[in-house]
Amino acid sequence: MPPQPSPSKPGSGRRSTSVAIEIDGLAKAYGRQRALDGIDLEIPTGATCGLLGPQGAGKTTLARLLAGLEVPTAGSARIDGHPIGEPQATARLGYIPHPAGFDEGRTPRQMLRLAGRLHGIPTSRRERRLERLLIDLGLEHLGGHAIEHLDGGHRRRLALAHALVPDPDHLVVDEPTRGLGPAASRRMREALIEKTRERTLLVLTSIPDDVEAPCERVVGIEDGTIVLDAGVHELAADHGVAIAIGLAGELPQRALDELREHEAVAALRRDPTDADLELWLTDPDEAPAVLRLLVEADAPVASFDRQPPPLGATVAEHMEGQL
Repeated sequence: MPPQPSPSKPGSGRRSTSVAIEIDGLAKAYGRQRALDGIDLEIPTGATCGLLGPQGAGKTTLARLLAGLEVPTAGSARIDGHPIGEPQATARLGYIPHPAGFDEGRTPRQMLRLAGRLHGIPTSRRERRLERLLIDLGLEHLGGHAIEHLDGGHRRRLALAHALVPDPDHLVVDEPTRGLGPAASRRMREALIEKTRERTLLVLTSIPDDVEAPCERVVGIEDGTIVLDAGVHELAADHGVAIAIGLAGELPQRALDELREHEAVAALRRDPTDADLELWLTDPDEAPAVLRLLVEADAPVASFDRQPPPLGATVAEHMEGQL
């Protein structure tokens, strides 16, 4: 399927007809092992795209190629029209590897200051920028602590700050939340959304939530080959809809029986801690009929909220495998 830009999420970056990242037949082999098998991909300037696939699919190889850290076996890729590996391409791209390598004895402030010097940023602007990054990413209270004492969530946000020091136009992030707990993962995703509003973002991950939160487009990869390319919300809409139903009282048995018999209700779950329900409908257009069924059965419906199904389930179905 040829790449298709999808509508912007609220708050997403600038839209443009120009191409930020252009990949044409890109392949990479390590001896007899082929990590990337001639992939084609275009990401417009200001777009947010998630490359989703299992470990070993070729995601990190692609990230390293785009960052100029590997040389392709075949094919080509360009950043703003400049071949990967050339200084003009590298200067436009911020890259966050996983794991990020740090000088463990330095402090975050020292590391960001050094990055600013290496990028030739004038002293006064460099100091303002690094302090703003520390504040924005919730690291200001740790700026003077040795990096070796930071936890995983702080280290990932520090890697983001480091990539943002030269204010790149585009950002490539490898496994942003792998190994993090729920709270740290949520904080990292929020930071990515906030800091890429005016940038092109490519997230490479095995975790569907890393794509669903900040990205408008999902590209599936398996065994070094692209097998899926779709808008996040369009993909979810094609696979039914989840309905969260809040109840103001006890659900009549008649309503429960009719829900179970309705042909569009694929699954029904009752929360054991309260009276609320969650339904999975195979056809989103049947949601009004289901609501009408509940009302006619005297169900005390307080809320009826449509939600897209989890991205991981819809991608796995398309890719005929589990991430």
